[in-house]
Amino acid sequence: KLDVAKVIRKSPDLQTCSVMPKLMTYEDSKGKLNTVQYQILSGCRNSQ
Repeated sequence: KLDVAKVIRKSPDLQTCSVMPKLMTYEDSKGKLNTVQYQILSGCRNSQ
């Protein structure tokens, strides 16, 4: 479990229908800055 006291920055969402890497920089409860990389499935919508 991440100790996130405050989100400092998140990389922007792209409107591409694919798996995209994202970064989030956050401050933990001790005041230390951390950055995590994760993946999201971005921009996929059924246009029917």
